[in-house]
Amino acid sequence: NNLYAIAQDYYRAIKEKFPRGLKIIAGWSMGGILATMVNYFFQQDEDNSVAVLMIDSESPILFHSMSLLDYAKYIRNLFDQKLALQIPLNELPSIEDLALMPKEKQVHTLFGKANELIREPGLADKKGSLATIRGLLLGVLKFQLDRPINNVHMITAKATREQRGDARLGWPADKVNVEILQEMPANHDSIML
Repeated sequence: NNLYAIAQDYYRAIKEKFPRGLKIIAGWSMGGILATMVNYFFQQDEDNSVAVLMIDSESPILFHSMSLLDYAKYIRNLFDQKLALQIPLNELPSIEDLALMPKEKQVHTLFGKANELIREPGLADKKGSLATIRGLLLGVLKFQLDRPINNVHMITAKATREQRGDARLGWPADKVNVEILQEMPANHDSIML
């Protein structure tokens, strides 16, 4: 449930098995975020032998360029989408209350709420979704880029781009150097067909 730790494990395993030569890591949806995190660890090690292909992967680091209010809407939307609104709205901090907090506190608050909810017997069927939310929020907390990520290629579904209004799906240009950006006439699920 911790994308950051999983990315570190992949980084170590790939480095051990393939110490030399070009490596291409591809991922769809959250897998693309994970691939980008793995590449980040290689670049921290001054190793630029990795290229990443992200397939319809929305940025987990949108807070770099978002207002407090927009960020609050974004992370609350994680809950609302993943849980299909099956949690009473008064169980979660309102967008307005979140927007009064610094971004890191917003994430900590909702991370704590995900930890509480994952233990609720009435939400047993939503444990997987809550674990996903928790992993994304922890990734946001730990994955704060201190240098740009290079060698990134993106394939984006047209429907996702239209929904987000952003062909880069939130990946900030000053943090992620997208060399190729291609759009497919598909939605998030059908892009893999």
